[in-house]
Amino acid sequence: MTPEENELLTRVGPGTPMGNLFRQFWFPVVPSADAPAAGEHAIRIRLLGEDLVMFRDTAGRIGLLGEHCSHRCASLYFGRNEDGGLRCIYHGWLYGVDGRCLEIPNEAVAESMRQHIRHPAYPCREVNGTIWTYMGPRRGDELPPLPEFGLATIPENQKRMSLTVRECNYLQSLEGDLDLSHGAYLHSFTARDLLIGAENHIDRYTNEKPTMDARDTPYGVVHCVRRRYDEEQYHYGVGHFFFPFMTMFPPVSDWITTVSGHIWVPIDDYSTLVWFYSWHPSKPVGDPEWRSFAPRGTAIQSPSGQRIGRADYWEERLPPGTAAGDAWRQRAQLGNDFGYDPEVQLRGRYSGLPSTDLEDRAMQEGMGRIVNRAREHLGPTDVAEMRVRMRLLEAARALRDRGEVPACVDEPSAFRFRCASGLLPKDVPWLEGTREWTIELPDNPVRSKGHARPAFLEPEVAQART
Repeated sequence: MTPEENELLTRVGPGTPMGNLFRQFWFPVVPSADAPAAGEHAIRIRLLGEDLVMFRDTAGRIGLLGEHCSHRCASLYFGRNEDGGLRCIYHGWLYGVDGRCLEIPNEAVAESMRQHIRHPAYPCREVNGTIWTYMGPRRGDELPPLPEFGLATIPENQKRMSLTVRECNYLQSLEGDLDLSHGAYLHSFTARDLLIGAENHIDRYTNEKPTMDARDTPYGVVHCVRRRYDEEQYHYGVGHFFFPFMTMFPPVSDWITTVSGHIWVPIDDYSTLVWFYSWHPSKPVGDPEWRSFAPRGTAIQSPSGQRIGRADYWEERLPPGTAAGDAWRQRAQLGNDFGYDPEVQLRGRYSGLPSTDLEDRAMQEGMGRIVNRAREHLGPTDVAEMRVRMRLLEAARALRDRGEVPACVDEPSAFRFRCASGLLPKDVPWLEGTREWTIELPDNPVRSKGHARPAFLEPEVAQART
């Protein structure tokens, strides 16, 4: 990766090739529960390097406006939500949710002035408990369709979401979901009884060298990890990268019935709003069949009851400020080593960090705000990261040089895929053999299969059951 390619990949502000690419797509802004109610005070939002404010006008319509008034650039965060718009308190200029200037009360020539003013505003859609926005160019009166991605199409009561902020560029965070070999180290345990239920983290115990592959798709990239299972079968885990910055990772246990992944929304070049999501194709949260990964803040315990780490403390949110992203910042930060504890590293967790999420944060934020990829030495297990980087570079250059927009922008059904894991005979090609598993349909159950359990774990499993 050259410095020039890294620059193109990571810069997302207005007018940059990657920023322009991302602006061709709808993407989520906030869960509906975190948005202001009708008539309430606006909140600050920062997306792709732009300072914005979100509000619901007195009629309940969502507005996403440039933060700084078109008159003298005062902050509309302090604005009054009234009269069907957001009114700047400096001189009373009033803006509708579409950016039209509705009133200029301090000028005698207000009517002729306001006709020429269009304040920066981005359309929003509220769908199944999530507010999405489109920050790209208009095509006449038309907008591209919302992608038929599970977070948008699944009813609100069938999904769970949580948000955090990572203080680094979107790509080095996103690449963690493409890396299907790091779990055996970063997320593993030194105490063997803690490996029960986490058999996907035992490659280093069994000397497993997983095999990776990645293929281009209309929506981005599909990738897989292959491991040994028995004499006749391989175990496959299938994940996805969806344009512009969405990922799914394979479920890794026999009991999981949900689809999970992340959306890595760039706040700017140096920070990312991370959405963790899980959804079930047909069952609501709380149903016995709705089974997902443990929620953040869950303390790890051994079968003997020994508690490992303090995830609930370190993942606690800071007292909310009013800057963009403050609602989702955690106590754990680079300045306090994300709760790293050498004693925990000796007693149970391979990393010494309190939770899976904080392990990922420590690795990704610890690289620096934008990692210098020219220093890397990649290997065959990094094939998905390489392929996704190339897809992003190719798409950004095609838009910049030829005005070509990725076809999936106008094909919402291209996003109807999910992650999966399972067994295939050794002579069956993985892409063909797993395709049925990955189609997103309500009547298609989530395919989830744990890795082969080594013999050395059986005594610990028996003891835990007892």
